[in-house]
Amino acid sequence: MRFLGLLPAACVVASVAAAAPGEAPRIRNAATAPGGVETWNLAETWRAGGEDDDIFFGVITDAKLDGEGNVMLLDMQLSRIYVYDSDGERLRAIGRDGDGPGEFRQASDLVSLPRDRIGVVAGFPGKIIALEQDGTPAPSISPGEATEGGFSIVFGAECAGDRLVLCGAKLARSDAGMNETRYLSICDLDGRETRLLLSKEKNRDFNRPVYNEAQEYFVMRRWTIGPDGRIYAAPERDTYAVYVYSPAGELERIIEREYTPRERTQDEKDEVGSELVIMTPNGRLQMEREVLDHEPCVFSMFVDRDGLLWVADGHSGKHDGVFRRYDVFDPDGRFVKQVDLVADGDADEDGLLALGDGRFVLVRGLTAASDAMTAGFDEADDDDTADLEEDDPLEVILLRRGA
Repeated sequence: MRFLGLLPAACVVASVAAAAPGEAPRIRNAATAPGGVETWNLAETWRAGGEDDDIFFGVITDAKLDGEGNVMLLDMQLSRIYVYDSDGERLRAIGRDGDGPGEFRQASDLVSLPRDRIGVVAGFPGKIIALEQDGTPAPSISPGEATEGGFSIVFGAECAGDRLVLCGAKLARSDAGMNETRYLSICDLDGRETRLLLSKEKNRDFNRPVYNEAQEYFVMRRWTIGPDGRIYAAPERDTYAVYVYSPAGELERIIEREYTPRERTQDEKDEVGSELVIMTPNGRLQMEREVLDHEPCVFSMFVDRDGLLWVADGHSGKHDGVFRRYDVFDPDGRFVKQVDLVADGDADEDGLLALGDGRFVLVRGLTAASDAMTAGFDEADDDDTADLEEDDPLEVILLRRGA
């Protein structure tokens, strides 16, 4: 790997804990990395949207690269996929709102499928809408089977060769409410599960709806897949631990780092779960909340093209002058350095999406746009976009490491 010339493996402070037969080894890293902290000043390559563009974005929730290196942007609110080349020229816009072939609603993620197709993850009912590059509908993927009287949800998906990795949930009605089983699984390209990696069960009692943060935690948004097909996930909320699975689904190692969770302010605690309600035949139920005093240890992660694992922890976005800080681990799980991303944005108000090739997509105004969209759901007679236009229009900026 290219970084070994700068940081010899012998300098990396990590220990491998002896594992019992049948158990995966734990790679135990110190709190600080021997490579120190690198600062990346992110510079603008191009931008789209905003007041000076003729395009109006709703809520951009994901960004991916297609096979030619173009940037695909998913607009959850407007049910559109915008494709831009490396110079920022808009090549096309595909997708539309609806329930027919090639149509989708409230999609959250993009996934690159075989045959150069684009997959759109529609959370409910859970499925992956497949499109050709020109937007022509292709056969969709419906993961698993919902239980009788129940339904399924898909939170996210990634594809590696002839395998899908899916994060979702199956829900079934119970006498008191709903039973939910969340999962992270390897599936074939038809959505049939071939290997269960992680699962968690939860019973929701509609007679006393409670949001218990500790019980609710799962790996949604805290898992990823590498270019070699390995799967990375953080199933432990209060421990800095990343589980690494082989492409076949065998647990190979657990990467750990000495870490102290970040304590929340009272305002932050008040925000957790405040927007959650349960929809019942009798209307909306506001949930009681049991909120923890500290943030989860792992916030997000991705693997770059060199096989390096980038992890944003619960302190990320809270360092002065830094948009986001990442811990970087080599393919063997050794903590080699930290990277501070400096960008012209606000970590509380804007989004940052990693493309995995050293470039990032800054979504300026994401929090305000998301809040406006949610408010639109609460007012069924209102036009979603009308609320958004009262704020500064959403803007997308492609960033890369500058001088």
